[in-house]
Amino acid sequence: MTSLRSRRAVLRLCGTVGLGAGLAGCLGDGGETPEQAVTSPESADAAVVVYWFWGDGCPVCDDQKGFIDEIAATSETDVVALEVYNDAENRELFNDVIDEHNIQREAVPTTVIGSEHWIGDSSDIRDAIRAKLSDCREESGCQPPAVV
Repeated sequence: MTSLRSRRAVLRLCGTVGLGAGLAGCLGDGGETPEQAVTSPESADAAVVVYWFWGDGCPVCDDQKGFIDEIAATSETDVVALEVYNDAENRELFNDVIDEHNIQREAVPTTVIGSEHWIGDSSDIRDAIRAKLSDCREESGCQPPAVV
């Protein structure tokens, strides 16, 4: 079990990577990019592109990875998974997307499809993402954020 002092130290460390105090999750065992996801916007070529910003060590991100893999496994959808705690270039892109979408809270996981975004993970968020993906497929695609 993590002591309160070490939890505070980790939260301070997380705040120094440019994500501020509004983190959806920062403590955890870490993880890897979802298996089905691509890791650069240039490698996404599907009709529907999902941007998933996550952090290494974020337990909420770890919980959402299976769902993200499920999305990425469909042939008409690419997920661009960008880790933002340790990768300065991804963090810069994340900040650009936050600015473009007027997102008030800098937190991970953040999922962006077209002009819509979701922060965190819950069954309601997953349902909303599925609905947006369905709408995008019916429209034969959704445009990525303008900054990407």
